[in-house]
Amino acid sequence: MIKRICQLLLLLCLASTAFAQVKDEVRPLVPGQPVEREIAGGESHTDQIALTAGQFVRVVVEQRGIDVKLALAGPDGKPVIESDLTGIFGLPELLSCEATAPGTYQLVVRGNGAATRLG
Repeated sequence: MIKRICQLLLLLCLASTAFAQVKDEVRPLVPGQPVEREIAGGESHTDQIALTAGQFVRVVVEQRGIDVKLALAGPDGKPVIESDLTGIFGLPELLSCEATAPGTYQLVVRGNGAATRLG
């Protein structure tokens, strides 16, 4: 029964993800709650995370079938840090940063490579 509920939640999550990709919405990230979405080469997904000054954020993206690049922008919209380290599928892309100011930060995940590559 629990497995069936989890499968249903995953299907609902994937369905809403596909809809969100079409609308290109900015989605809030919740610490400790994993997010799973598909991305193609040339596409990007933008997420928001609210941070306080001095708060540490660590983002881990599992690269399944596609290489991704991560970029974090501060509440003022200015770039804070970027990460495009591995370039190897299967290894995680990592981004870590300490917030210097309170506010909503933007995390952009970009799919590297051709639009035909999906992961």
